Amino acid sequence: MAVAAAASLVAGRPSEAPELFGAVLDVVPAGATRAAIEKASWLGPDVDVGEVVYLVGNGLRVLSKDTVPFALWCARHHMNDYATALWTAVSRFGDCDTLCAIVGSIVALHPGERGIPPEWRQRREPLSPFLKLPTVQPSQ
Repeated sequence: MAVAAAASLVAGRPSEAPELFGAVLDVVPAGATRAAIEKASWLGPDVDVGEVVYLVGNGLRVLSKDTVPFALWCARHHMNDYATALWTAVSRFGDCDTLCAIVGSIVALHPGERGIPPEWRQRREPLSPFLKLPTVQPSQ
């Protein structure tokens, strides 16, 4: 729910990306994950990444409560820099593939494809042939 809320906010209202934590906390129910997201929301961009990981985790325990808060923090504070967002997410190890999947999926929605470094797009795996299917118009 937290990741979907963040992605929805960024895709639908990119200018409101600074309100990412507020949008997420509006939908996440009480519990350990929400408590950790609240803690992450208090940590500004000037807080050392090591301190953020110490306080909210980095996915090492492979639980939403120690993965999602750090991923949201990385996305929120590096919204305009896809590469930095991902490098920050992996900088303290943890569950790197999950962190990058979450962070990348949110941050890529902000500036769109142009925000992903061109050399990264060129080196990616080929896209599915299903993405090249013609669009079918509904009959009237």
